[in-house]
Amino acid sequence: MINTVTIIGCSCLVVLLALRPAARDGRGIIRSLFAWLAGLVLGAFGIYQSVHFLGYAPASSANAYVKFNIDRVRDNKDALPKNVLLVEGGSYGARAINYQRLENELHARGYSVMVLQFCNPGAPHFERLYTLKQFLWCIGKEMRERLNEKNVLLLSEVCRAYDLDPVAQFKQNQYSSRTLAYLQPYTVLQALHASWLCRKFDGGVELAFPLKVELIKHGLLNAFNVGIVRRSEALSLATKSEPVFALNVKAKNYEHQNFKLSALVDELEKITNAPPLDLRWREVIESELKATGLKYHRIFFATPSRNRGDIRHLVLHKQRFPQDPFIYFESDSDFLNSLDGPECWYDDGHLMGPGVESCTSWFAAKIADSGFLVK
Repeated sequence: MINTVTIIGCSCLVVLLALRPAARDGRGIIRSLFAWLAGLVLGAFGIYQSVHFLGYAPASSANAYVKFNIDRVRDNKDALPKNVLLVEGGSYGARAINYQRLENELHARGYSVMVLQFCNPGAPHFERLYTLKQFLWCIGKEMRERLNEKNVLLLSEVCRAYDLDPVAQFKQNQYSSRTLAYLQPYTVLQALHASWLCRKFDGGVELAFPLKVELIKHGLLNAFNVGIVRRSEALSLATKSEPVFALNVKAKNYEHQNFKLSALVDELEKITNAPPLDLRWREVIESELKATGLKYHRIFFATPSRNRGDIRHLVLHKQRFPQDPFIYFESDSDFLNSLDGPECWYDDGHLMGPGVESCTSWFAAKIADSGFLVK
């Protein structure tokens, strides 16, 4: 059976044959070794580029909604709205906002807008980066140029669990299709660097050594395209689905504590002596996004949580990066009071039901008032 190992091996043999030494001296052996390494690298790179060129991508649960967003953009390529919002985040952002309703409410306020939802439960920052880059590659150069003619806003979620651990959820999802999809060799190096930087600040999580080894294994599997044919799918044939992750029933064993969320936020807003938040690793993500050529304005955002540690992280983020636009629920007492009922919460971090309706309207108003949308 022909597989990637067979193809890489044949590539190595071809290069060795072309560069075979004239004599069995030391220089000839070294030349052969370099020729073998060149064949190995070229074979692996050639397979990856060929699969990529043919419109295939590593199979991942994210492909379904990436394709949904690709089709939305292509279907409106001749009539793109003035404002295009790309929203990326994890489960808090994915579940707290109804993005179709968000788009409708912004329309009702007089804005020409398209909202593309890339929030995905359990997605760490590097998976989100991969998903955005995949979307931008798949829409093609012409559509990227058309997007750059519009007012593109990149809304990036701020969340303690993912900000303090750039490869959060790796232990739970290792060797799954979604993890193998985004942990390409270069991404593994970036993730290791980011994890190392995290150890330097308060609350930061550095990967334990055994998990670093597993991370490197993922990179090696992708470097040599092990199982890439079996693990890939044509995006043109992938199942398309709208990225909706609504929750309707509270989590098992969740006990809603009766307290005023607005009072907790007001209390934590007064933090003054906490160590400054250090998120230098985030510069890696930013540089990769800029390398795509997409022109955008970045706005950070956060959805409500009843978790004390989550709120504290948001306060520290605002204090550490006062120059960055940041939408979150500080001092919005009326909005927070609307979320005090247990019917609004799946657990202390995820909204559901009436909580989603309230949060969506609040978020639409905040975006409209931000001054970043054009009419």
